[in-house]
This record gives sequence, C-alpha cells and structure tokens, in this order.
Amino acid sequence: MYKNDIFLKTKAFGNLYFKDCISYYEYPRIFICRTDTSNTLFLFYEMKSGGSFDEWLVAKISNDEYWNLFSRRQSVQDLYKKKEGGSLWTIRNTYGIEKDITEAVNDGSRWLLSLPNKDIFPE
Repeated sequence: MYKNDIFLKTKAFGNLYFKDCISYYEYPRIFICRTDTSNTLFLFYEMKSGGSFDEWLVAKISNDEYWNLFSRRQSVQDLYKKKEGGSLWTIRNTYGIEKDITEAVNDGSRWLLSLPNKDIFPE
C-alpha cells in the first residue's frame, strides 16, 4: 500500500489514502488515512477480517489528535472513547470479483468494548 494510492473509495468520506501505520502484522491493522481534497484524517482499527471482507472502526481525527497519538500523549483507545456518541463509524469493504462494495455506517460505538484493555501506542 503506497501513500499515493487510493486505499478506499467511500460515499461518506470520499477517496481515502493511506498516510501512516500504527500497528502492523502481515498488513496494517491500525492506521491513519487522509482524504484527497481536504486532508481530513481518519483513524482506522481493524475489527474483523475474512477472506472476502474487512471491517474497521473509524473515527475522524484532528491534526492535534494525530500528533498526540504519535507523541504518545494519547492512546488509540482513549481517542476512540473520546469520539463515542456519533463520531464513530464502521466501514466494511466486501471484495468482489468485478467490484468491491464499501459501506460506512455510523454505529462504531458498538466496537468500543472489543478494543484491548492495554494501551496501544504507535511504535
């Protein structure tokens, strides 16, 4: 995945580009994406993955929140908890033979109890 390649096309947020990786195991599991037009940032956390789909917990984050993550002033979990109540999304990408189907639903709060208890910081 390259920073100039479109990572995901969504109706809710537009084209999303990979920016930075926070946690990697075989592929990025927790990472930051940005939009192409406004450079809005989004924190992605892989919640489910199967052979034909991926599902992420997603939150829009500010530049300050981005820098707080990478300077270890704020954990991933705390940032998500701060966004609870309408600012958390689930994005599901289902991979098809001819076309992928991407859905964004404003129901991300359901994932908060699934996050690990131990603080996650970028390495």
